[in-house]
Amino acid sequence: MPNTQPLYIQIALDLEQEIRRDHVSGAALPSEVQLAQRFDVNRHTIRKSIDKLVMKGLVVRKRGIGLFVAGSTAINYELNSTCRVSGNLQSVGIEGDLKIMCRRLEVASMNDASWLKCSPGEPLLMVETLRYADGVPFGLIQHKFVYSKFPLIYQNYDAGSLHEFIDKYYAIRLVRTKVVIKSILSDDSNYESKALKIEAGRPLIQLRSLNACSKNNVPVEYSSAKLRGDIVELKSVY
Repeated sequence: MPNTQPLYIQIALDLEQEIRRDHVSGAALPSEVQLAQRFDVNRHTIRKSIDKLVMKGLVVRKRGIGLFVAGSTAINYELNSTCRVSGNLQSVGIEGDLKIMCRRLEVASMNDASWLKCSPGEPLLMVETLRYADGVPFGLIQHKFVYSKFPLIYQNYDAGSLHEFIDKYYAIRLVRTKVVIKSILSDDSNYESKALKIEAGRPLIQLRSLNACSKNNVPVEYSSAKLRGDIVELKSVY
């Protein structure tokens, strides 16, 4: 009986068997160009095959370097008062990076208001960032601020650490004063799955945090993160 699966899925299955049989964690894989030549297909088809393997957690793309068999070591993310993602990753030898996904004004919900100690309906600034660890996307984070207090974020922030921006332009160092952790499943949103390189229904860690001014403990930022449960390991130090 002929195989009716799309060609990119057939190739993904062949590569998966080969990786499980012949390769160890961290091993370099042939480039997309080489794989396209090997399977006699175009790069678009190979890219879709590799995307399937990335979603399964078998392969990682390292930007500017190439394709590698995924390692078994989780991203150890330490929960501490400093609340700086980049610094936390660097402290355990992981290269962090981010991409700004969107930036918009919205009104505070009852939930937002309870975290930020503001009035429901008050204008908020929401910045969403996609976080990477060694080139692998691991978290979508929504950062919310009372707009009237931090208009420069909306006007001038376009790259780098958001907390370093706040420190530089407002002379405010943030500390994490509250965190709520919940286990959830990724939804059917194509946006979320595409950004995190996962399939719908995969485990996520939802991390909601309140970050306040280190000098007076006044709430500054309410953040809600969705972290990949297959590669992130939370660590709390007392």
